Amino acid sequence: AKNVLVCIGQIFLIIFIYKLSMEIIQFVATPIYRNIGWIGRDETLTVTSEFTISNVIAYAMGIFIALFGYCIIIKYKKSNILSYTSLNTVNPKGAAIAALFGFCVNVCVMYVMILGKSNETLGDIYAEYIKSAESGSVWIMLIFVGVLIPVFEEVIYRGLIFNLLRENVATFAAIVLQALLFVVFEMIVGGNGFIFLESIYGFIMAVVFALFYIWTKSLWSSIFARAFKNLAALIIVSFINEETFISGRYVIMTIAFIGIATTFIAMKREGKNKEYVFENKEPMKIKEEL
Repeated sequence: AKNVLVCIGQIFLIIFIYKLSMEIIQFVATPIYRNIGWIGRDETLTVTSEFTISNVIAYAMGIFIALFGYCIIIKYKKSNILSYTSLNTVNPKGAAIAALFGFCVNVCVMYVMILGKSNETLGDIYAEYIKSAESGSVWIMLIFVGVLIPVFEEVIYRGLIFNLLRENVATFAAIVLQALLFVVFEMIVGGNGFIFLESIYGFIMAVVFALFYIWTKSLWSSIFARAFKNLAALIIVSFINEETFISGRYVIMTIAFIGIATTFIAMKREGKNKEYVFENKEPMKIKEEL
């Protein structure tokens, strides 16, 4: 019971460090951004609010601050953040399969977003992608949603929170709990509010990413799945005409669904492959494995 309470405390500390880091950056960067004209004199920087170069820089700085705090937490566990999160374990085949899975998943999701433009939430999300594509900030979005967010958030949820849970509860329970925490964090701390379909989608993806992590024993698989899930949306709105995309929906959706099924099965089989380019030398003590 004591270990479980300590685990809960560590998880709350991880989330607190994330929020505190972003608040620090907002406080420090706001007057600087005002002086150089990146925001108005009466405006306050809100990190992750827009796909701009100024926001990407602020978010990246916030990441560095947060990671410093996480390194201290992991140091007390007599480990380091690379080995603890399995970032030092590379499974190229697993990462490639995960990337294709993520891409196929978001092809399907983009259809829902386009067809659901009358829905305020889905419409706003889709409009933000279109706006970024039309304004020429695609490369900024690529760095933001294709690199920074996937790496940082996968370190938090699968690398840290999931692993902390696995040390104290059964793996199945850890998978469910980390997925619930992901959804709650996005709803409350992230300020997105409760959106039923989006929450269900986020929960399912969090479960899948945790399974990929387990099967490949490398965090890079969930990072690549998350990254290419985001990049699929960028590619679609940037290079494919909406009418063309919709007119070919039956063929494209069929291919995407086949891709989702085959890559998921392939990833499960990859869990039996024990050959890695560089394998973690400090395996964690966990309750059980899938």
